[in-house]
Amino acid sequence: MNIKKTLVPPIAGLLLLGGLTAGCGGSSDGSKKSSSNYTIIDISGPVSDPFFGSFKQGSDAAAKDLGIDYEYSASKDYTDLVPTYERITRAAIGKKPDALIIGDYFPEALEPLIKQAVGKGIPVFVTNSGRDSWQKLGALGFIGENPTAMGEEAGKVAVKAGAKNAICVNQIAGNPVLEQRCNGFLKQVTDAGGKGKILTIPTEDASNEEKVRQSIAGALNADKDVDSVLTLGSSIATAALAAAKQAGMDDTVKVGTVDISTNVLESVKSGKLLFALDQQPYLQGYYGVLQAYQWLEYGLRPTNAIDSGPQVITKDNVDRVLEVQKKHRGVRGAS
Repeated sequence: MNIKKTLVPPIAGLLLLGGLTAGCGGSSDGSKKSSSNYTIIDISGPVSDPFFGSFKQGSDAAAKDLGIDYEYSASKDYTDLVPTYERITRAAIGKKPDALIIGDYFPEALEPLIKQAVGKGIPVFVTNSGRDSWQKLGALGFIGENPTAMGEEAGKVAVKAGAKNAICVNQIAGNPVLEQRCNGFLKQVTDAGGKGKILTIPTEDASNEEKVRQSIAGALNADKDVDSVLTLGSSIATAALAAAKQAGMDDTVKVGTVDISTNVLESVKSGKLLFALDQQPYLQGYYGVLQAYQWLEYGLRPTNAIDSGPQVITKDNVDRVLEVQKKHRGVRGAS
């Protein structure tokens, strides 16, 4: 893997990651707000998606461990995402929270609002999306994947398995993170002498497994030489497996995915899926809340981005991940 940084147990661990810098976290005269009264708003994705279900579990766990309350704010599904997140973010800023945690999912729409929050003196921490932009926006920290490395790692595994003609399925075209994953994946395939393309699924259809399946099946039927498919979400992976079967290509097309669920892990174990890449959403949610709290309480923050992925899961190591998933339901991706 390109990323070697290891994430250690959360509360003790964050103090060890990167360099820590002291800030102006509260005065010594007792005027600092009590931690139980902090207003922290966490803007993230819909919990109907297994990925964000796990993310929220992490955020909830951090709040419980720290003894604080926080507000999780998200869309219900993937319909009208950009205007929905503009509205959610404007509302959050209007509440004047002590700290704002947010994913930079749609830069054109959200970055002016993130800058607005920073300009109003709200400490901002970016999670999941925004690894390349958080510092220029004035945010105080970032935890999430390295999307190019995620795609490249997927490409390496696919090429090793014989990929020559690949498709990367992008279900949220407006998010540059997904584009970077696809580009990293396809670069590895083409550098090895193969070819590939991106199949874009309309964002409003991303939650409709039938529409996703038909779109992927259509692409496979249009090019019977396709031998590798990368999906960028656990539910999309399920649809891709069904699409390959519908197209009569389930014996020749190897499917891998980014993000995991119990179903994905079982499919890796059975060999239906070649691999899964985990960006560890539970940690993203946990560290997002933890960073905001530690800044407010102590004036401490990591000075560098924290990479939470990629972690490659194959038949060789899936049993351990499944063991954790069964013991701690949803931590490694919701069911």
